[in-house]
This record gives sequence, C-alpha cells and structure tokens, in this order.
Amino acid sequence: MEQHAAASQHEGSAESVGLVDDQHCFHALTRQEVEACESCVSGSRQCHLQVLPNHMLTETGEINGFCFTCSASDCANVIPMSKNCFGATAVYECHSSKHANAYISIMNNLAQTRKRLQSVVDDLKRCENKVSPLSFECMHDWTTTMNIRDQRMWSEGLPAKMGVYHCFMRTNAQNEREHKVFVVVSGNCRQASEELYNLWLDARDEISVAQFMECAEVAWLRQATMRWLNRVAWRVMNALELSSNTVIDDMEAVGARVPMLMPTTYNVYNDMHIDVSARAFFLTNNATLLHGSMSGVIFDCFASEGFWIYHGARDTSSYKIFGAEFRASKNCHAFPTKTVCYHKLYPCKNSQSQILCMRAGTVEERKTNVCVHAEHKSRFTGFMFPDAGFTVALEKLGFSANNGVTNLMPIVMFCGDE
Repeated sequence: MEQHAAASQHEGSAESVGLVDDQHCFHALTRQEVEACESCVSGSRQCHLQVLPNHMLTETGEINGFCFTCSASDCANVIPMSKNCFGATAVYECHSSKHANAYISIMNNLAQTRKRLQSVVDDLKRCENKVSPLSFECMHDWTTTMNIRDQRMWSEGLPAKMGVYHCFMRTNAQNEREHKVFVVVSGNCRQASEELYNLWLDARDEISVAQFMECAEVAWLRQATMRWLNRVAWRVMNALELSSNTVIDDMEAVGARVPMLMPTTYNVYNDMHIDVSARAFFLTNNATLLHGSMSGVIFDCFASEGFWIYHGARDTSSYKIFGAEFRASKNCHAFPTKTVCYHKLYPCKNSQSQILCMRAGTVEERKTNVCVHAEHKSRFTGFMFPDAGFTVALEKLGFSANNGVTNLMPIVMFCGDE
C-alpha cells in the first residue's frame, strides 16, 4: 500500500503536526512504525491517527491497522490515501435446508470441490483477458441521462480471497448449535481503486477533504465494489452447486443479466466516510468503521484459519445471525479486520507471547491443503494468532466476550494475498 501525507506550509513546527494515539496498541510500536505514524499526521494539526491492536508495517514500510481522522475543511493532501480503497469482505449464507447436504457432498469429494473452485479461478482469469475489468469507464453518465446502468460490461477478476466455509453456531434462542455453510469473498477492485488514487493525486493540493468526498467517483466505487463481491460470490456458489439468495444486478449494462448474491453481512476494511454534522473525515486501514457495520465484525486471520466473526449484542428483533451492530463511541470509531502479517522487514519480536502460524511450504504439502494459493512462495513468514490477550485488547474497542465469536473454517478456498 502507498500512503502519502503531504506536509503543510509550516512543516516541522509542532503546531502543524497532528496527534498519534497509541493507547490501543497490542505490542510496542517500532521506530519505523512511529515514523510512519508521524508522517500520516504531519499535514495538519487537526489530524488524528488511532493505532489499532493489529498495527504492522508492510513490505514497503507503510503503516497498516489504524483509523485516521481530520477536519472536512482540511486540504485533501493530508489524507493517507491507499490504492486499495474500499476493500471489503462479504459473507453469504447458504439456505438452511441445504446446509447438511451441501457440507456432506463437499466433504465426501474434497478433490472434486478443489477442482471446481480452481475452475472458478481459471474462468475469472479468462474473463479478465477478454473483457476489461471494472473502471471509471463503466460509470453511468448523470449529465445526459438518469439511467443508472453501467456504460459497458466488465469482468469480475480475482479477489484476494474466496471460498466455502462452515461453522457451528448457536441459534437465536441459544438452546442449540446448528451447522452452517457460507461463501466468503474478500478484496478490492484493483483498477478502479488505482484510478481513484490517481484522481486524488491530481487534485489533492487544490481541493478540500469534503470536496474530494463529494466526487461521484467515491460513492460509485464503494457501491461497485460490493456489486463485484456479490457477483464473484455467485460464481463460487454456482460452481459448488450451493444455494443462496440470488438476484440480478440491475445496474449492469443494458442487455446483460448478471446474477449475484445478497450478503448476510459485510465489512469495508479500507473505508472512507465523512460526518457532515461534525465536519469530520474518517479513513480506516485494515479496520472497519463501527457506525457502518451490518452484523458483527469479520476478522481475517489467515488462509488456513479462515475468518473469525466477532459478534455484536444479541439481536432477536431481526435476522442478524452475528448480533447487532457494534456501538461506536467518541473515542473509538473503528475495529480491526485483519491479523498481523510478519515478514523479513517486520519480524515477530516476542515469539514466546505470539503464535506464529506458518503456511505449508512445499508443493506436496499444498496438494492436501484446503487452500489454493495463487503464489507458490509465501509473502509472509508467519501470522499473529488472535489469542486471549488480543481479545482483551479488542474489548477496549467495543467487543464483549459474552457475545461470542464464530470461526468460519475453510472447507476449500482460494488465496491470492498471502
């Protein structure tokens, strides 16, 4: 991820530097992390960076795992913008009557299930070569027509993760556990996200944060990313002969009838939002804004572990199987959505208190693995397991251990970001 926080005219003075809040750090910030955080708030004294428990450095030395806040009237060049704008994770539940049969069918022939998922991967690659991916060219033109359909068709492309998962979770009545099967898709629209990043680069010195957020491209990309996830999820569900809530994408180009699924819950983990009443701007990285959470918070552990969903308060008034929305507070607006990934430039400093989970390294080991990896060589040396100590840190951000956690265990999945 590339981040830029341009210095103001009074660069170097204490009055022009914002605040870095590290009270929620799970482990001490390294010197490089401190420098990266200070760079993010160097553009304005109204900038505020809340470092979350899943903070880490990327291979390029950029800070991940934070919530950035500034004034809506600040110049747009203070935003630590990312090329992965509006990356999201969506969870789709299979129909309850199909759970047991679907799970038995998949597990009885796991090799065939892997082949079916691989066929989805191959189809997405072929489509990406034949049809251009989602970009600003697809946006509807409000100046000439009120038609909300895309101006051209687009291919879905490969997400960061996708697959079929299962879990055992309690019913709303809390009197029994039931088995459920889900499809999960995670990622961002790479080309469209880079185009938004380039748009910000061109205009950042001339417009305010509020003016940037008013751009039609911002709202369109957020909506289009969810449509993309829903369409990829349908491909997975259809290939594995599962069943879920299917609708037609009514914003696709005229003449096209593209099916997609409706998510049970989702989280945007690289999000942007402006609070008009408070004149405040929020940006998250590997974290979701709590005011926009749908049902619980999805946490990406790593490929072989799957996803954990931290539940909100029990909700019996509507069908929110992972509980109600988390409650944002004045001092806490975001919640982590991804674990810490260790690599050569960011090693684990205290392996006794951290649990390193390694990916199978040889080709033979991967043949028996539930994960279909895009790359033969892992980008990371290990991952932090969200243990009891990490859960304590999350409780300070609004999670209650009494509400529970659901572990979505992978049956078979594709991973392209590890």
